[in-house]
Amino acid sequence: MNKPVVDVQIWSDVMCPWCAVGYAQYAKALAQLGDDVAVETRFMPFELNPDLPPEGKDQQKHLAEVYQRSPEETAAIDSARAAADDSAAQANSKELKVSSVMIGRQIGANDLITQPTFQFAPTDTVFLSVATVGSPDSAALSAVVIGQNGKVVDSTSQTIKPKGHATAAFRNAPDKGWKPGTYRVTLYADGDSVDAKTFAVQK
Repeated sequence: MNKPVVDVQIWSDVMCPWCAVGYAQYAKALAQLGDDVAVETRFMPFELNPDLPPEGKDQQKHLAEVYQRSPEETAAIDSARAAADDSAAQANSKELKVSSVMIGRQIGANDLITQPTFQFAPTDTVFLSVATVGSPDSAALSAVVIGQNGKVVDSTSQTIKPKGHATAAFRNAPDKGWKPGTYRVTLYADGDSVDAKTFAVQK
């Protein structure tokens, strides 16, 4: 018994992503048919944009025309794409960058501040949450607290080996507690001052 023959023509553009999705579904259908039907598949050329000049066209300008994006929308998309590329580059960089420093009375999961404040009691521990980006082999971080008299009241340090985006925590508390007054804690990365926070201690 002769098998029925089905002639299938697939008209597609080589750069069309949806054509690839459609073909994947077509391939599944062929697998389900098995040997019951003989299918002859012919691929035919189809130009999505027959008016495209031989030298090509600016991609962003073309997409703006196709999706009717305003110049502002196109600029916002370009900006977001550039920011994502920059973030990925920074994460893989051998140079460490401190992206933010938070101060508070309590620290929680992932070394994040859960009670942010600049007002402390004499018995409180002053926590710093330091967010970094970069993948150096190692980096030395230190937090130095200076009192109103210009003298070092407390300091802590640690060596980190971050991979991409990371967070480090510092805990500052003098053995005899804090005296009432204003303090300044400076964060250093490999010996360079990168950020500072001022906080107050009240009775």
